[in-house]
Amino acid sequence: MIVQQWSSMLLPLITVLFAGQHISKSPFEVNIDKAHGDADKVTARGPGLESSGNFANKPTYFDIYTAGAGVGNVEVVIVDPQGHNINVTIEDKGNNTNRCSYRPSHPGHHTIRIVFADSPIPKNPYFVNISEAIHEDRGVPPKNE
Repeated sequence: MIVQQWSSMLLPLITVLFAGQHISKSPFEVNIDKAHGDADKVTARGPGLESSGNFANKPTYFDIYTAGAGVGNVEVVIVDPQGHNINVTIEDKGNNTNRCSYRPSHPGHHTIRIVFADSPIPKNPYFVNISEAIHEDRGVPPKNE
């Protein structure tokens, strides 16, 4: 027979009896911790992860889906072509979804690394090409050629 009790130190005690008698070293103290998350079950998608279609000085975003992946923190690092980190805002949208927003300031190849529970998620890192900002001169008459 196995009986679970809580000790005064808040560690569970497991008592194991055989023929009504404690087996050797029973009861056992057991440390219980949260299960570690599984990064292999995390996915990410959205315009901010596409290899093209993003522009300098224009905000973009992508979502990270952690449903079924267990417990873990989401971490995102975005590095611009000069090797500088870009500010990323991570917003918990509920339903195991995190929205990551960023505004690249320079054109060129950017690297996005996504980590869940201290492990990289599949398809990581992502490589995103940021195009030159589009400048629209409004109200300026066309040049005569």
